Amino acid sequence: TLHSVRTTPEFLNAFKKISKIVDQLIVHQMNAKKYLLSHGFMPNSITVIPHGTPKVPHAIQNAKKRFFRTNKFKIAMVGFIRSNKGFEIALRSLMKDPNLEIVVAGKVIDKNVFKELKTIKNQSLAKVSIIPRFLRDDETFKLISEADCVILPYPQTYFSSSGILHLTVALHKPVIVSNSPKFDEIKQRIPICVVKDENYLKAVKLLQHDVVRKYVIKELRNFARETTWDKVAAKTIRMYQKVLSPKPTKKVFPRFPLYQALSTSFHSKPSHVMQNEFDFLELQ
Repeated sequence: TLHSVRTTPEFLNAFKKISKIVDQLIVHQMNAKKYLLSHGFMPNSITVIPHGTPKVPHAIQNAKKRFFRTNKFKIAMVGFIRSNKGFEIALRSLMKDPNLEIVVAGKVIDKNVFKELKTIKNQSLAKVSIIPRFLRDDETFKLISEADCVILPYPQTYFSSSGILHLTVALHKPVIVSNSPKFDEIKQRIPICVVKDENYLKAVKLLQHDVVRKYVIKELRNFARETTWDKVAAKTIRMYQKVLSPKPTKKVFPRFPLYQALSTSFHSKPSHVMQNEFDFLELQ
């Protein structure tokens, strides 16, 4: 399973070596498969199976811990704090609105990015909180469930899938994403939730309209139903069954024309003699 399909020559060469020793490659999105096909991979060697949307325990959604402290429009951003997550890009856009409360949560990988986030926080008109640590699953669920929307501004240019996206979908929370190939599923379903010009504030304003919000939630519910872990597991099992099933044997045909075989069959000879008159060719 290739969670991420990177576009560098080193990764492509590694994937090609892997494809020669396995029966099937799994990728999570169709755009990743198309990319691999454009670089010489065989179509029947790649299966697209979504990352999958989990079921959220009801008790977690009702946990008492609170991440947000105001009645403002609440935004969550979750992931490792490093440059390829783009949190600083989104914050620069959102910091102009005093009616927003924003929580950025994740383990610090890049101290320079963390420093930049703190600088933006100090200058922001919006209320910004930074939680510089890895959140447990129950904490992540709770944070997302409290938010009015989740923003995933990742500027990644390679093909991948997002676990946080599917957690958000599981909770039917509106999501705003970057124009990264990582979020192709959202691009195809809810293009109004995709930000192409780094103007995340504009997308948030649009999402605050009741009609738009209801439309987005409806589409996310459909997305969640179509990508449950049960359905993803079933697709995976079918793929394994196909790979492991014995190859169909090829038919056996007589070496001479069919009309001769038919005419021979009408002769009043014992069946074992008749069979010996056929010179069979096994097509392997």
